[in-house]
Amino acid sequence: VSDLEGGKEGGRYAMLATYWKAHGELKSVEKHVVASEEGVGMTLEAKETSICTIAPMRYAVAEDGRRVEWAALGLEGMLNGGAAVLGQRERVRSGGDGTTSGGPADAEIQVRGTGTLLVHCDARPVRVVHVSGEGLSGSERLFAYSEADQMLRIAYELAETRDGGLRLQIQF
Repeated sequence: VSDLEGGKEGGRYAMLATYWKAHGELKSVEKHVVASEEGVGMTLEAKETSICTIAPMRYAVAEDGRRVEWAALGLEGMLNGGAAVLGQRERVRSGGDGTTSGGPADAEIQVRGTGTLLVHCDARPVRVVHVSGEGLSGSERLFAYSEADQMLRIAYELAETRDGGLRLQIQF
C-alpha cells in the first residue's frame, strides 16, 4: 500500500474490495484497514473480477475532543464505486465567536451520482448534513452506522450540482 501516490510512511488506509462474478453479479464485499507497510491477500476464482478502492485515513475531532479516524470509500454495490468520491477533507467547525481555534473538526466529503455512500469511521456520527456554499444548508441526511464493521452508510439522490457534486459534512 505504501507505493500509492500520496502514500505516507506509517500511514493507515481503508480498502474496500468488491468481488464480481463473470456475468456481472456482485459476489461479496470486504473492508480492510491496513498500515502502509502491510499488504492484503486476494484470491479470485476463474472469470471473477475484483475492484479495490483504497482511501487514506483522515482524522476528525469529536465535540468531546476524541480523535475519530475515517475514510470515504465510495458507493455501495457499484462496479467502481470509489469514482463517486470527488474529494474529502477535514473541516474545522467555527465557534460561536466565528473563530476556528480549538473547535471540533468534521469530515467533509464531496460526492457525485446516486446511491449509498460507504465511509469507514471508528465512531458513530452525531449527524450528517448537506453543505451548501460555505455554510450548512440545514438539511440533515439519514444515515446508518454499524459498530461491528465500523461502516457508515449515507443514502443520497442525484448529487450533480453547479460545483460538480454534493458536499456532506459528518459531525462526530
